[in-house]
Formats: sequence, structure tokens, C-alpha cells
Amino acid sequence: MPAAITSSSLLCRGRPSAHRDYGGQRHIVHYSSDDLDKWKFEQRVPVSSDYCIDPTLCRRPDGEWWMWFKDERHDSETRGGRQP
Repeated sequence: MPAAITSSSLLCRGRPSAHRDYGGQRHIVHYSSDDLDKWKFEQRVPVSSDYCIDPTLCRRPDGEWWMWFKDERHDSETRGGRQP
């Protein structure tokens, strides 16, 4: 592993299986890895509903992370907030 990589995180849309339609719940889930090969499930990210997709993260100048996502339950609004 390159010396610059010490740990990585991945936030993605999680669901138990592939759907052929757009029904069913959608969750944002957090995985982490030390080597980018083996990934460990950390948690389901607590967001505004069970119908959230398309997470995007940005590190703020103060070092905190900010996440935006689309909440399909609430008129497909773009929502956001600080992440631990």
C-alpha cells in the first residue's frame, strides 16, 4: 500500500439486491478500508428518510465533512448536513 494511503471511506447507495424498477427503500451506507481491497461495513448513515440516494461529500476548510443527497420521499429535495 502506498505510504500516503492510511485509510479510506466509501459512502454509497445500499440496498439488498438489484431492482428492476424504482420501488423499495434506498439507504446511504458507509464502508471503510485500509487497503482499498477489503471493505468493512461501518453503518447505515442516518438521513431524513428511507428513500435517499446520490450522496456527495466535500471536506470543509475546518476539517469537517459535509454531505449532500437527494431525498425522494420529500419531493426529491437536495438535502445536506455535517457528517461525523
